[in-house]
Amino acid sequence: MTGYGEESSSRSLLAQFQRYTEPVEGGEPITLQTVEVVGDAREGRALVAVGKGDFRVSKTPSTAELGVLEGFHKVEVDGLGQPATKMPAPVRWSTAFLDPSLRISREADGTVSVYSKVEPADTQAAIARLAETPVERTEEEEEVEDRPRWDRPSDRWGQTETGGDSDIP
Repeated sequence: MTGYGEESSSRSLLAQFQRYTEPVEGGEPITLQTVEVVGDAREGRALVAVGKGDFRVSKTPSTAELGVLEGFHKVEVDGLGQPATKMPAPVRWSTAFLDPSLRISREADGTVSVYSKVEPADTQAAIARLAETPVERTEEEEEVEDRPRWDRPSDRWGQTETGGDSDIP
C-alpha cells in the first residue's frame, strides 16, 4: 500500500496493519493509516513505513458495485517524511468477505488481501516486535549498464560530471 516494499528488490513486506477512523470535524482529514513493516536485505534490518490518508466508499465505475478507494496524503519511513513524488497511487478494492473479525478484499487488479481484527495494544506490540526482526543481508548485485556509450554520463577522456582528473587549464 505505501509502495515502500516495492521500490527495491532488496525489500519485502513482513506485515501490514490498517486503521480506519471517522472524520473529526475541524481535525485533520486523516481517516486511514496503514503501517507496513518491511525487511530490507540491503540494510540488514526491518523498516517501518506509515501511510496516512483517507478513504471513501462509492460505486466502482467498472462494476457499479460498492467499493473503497484509499489514498495517502503522506508517507513516512522510520519517521522521515517521503517526498510527494513517492506517494503511491490510490488503491481501489471491494469486499469479498466481511464479518466483525475478518475482512477479505479484492483489488481492481485481482490482488486479494486478508485482514483480521487486532486490538490496538496487540498491533503496537506486533509492530515493535517485527521492527526488531533481524533481516539477512544480501550482497547487492552490480548493475549492468546496457545503454550505448553515447547515452551514458560523460566519461570521455577521463572526464566525468565533476570534471575528471585533467590538469589542462
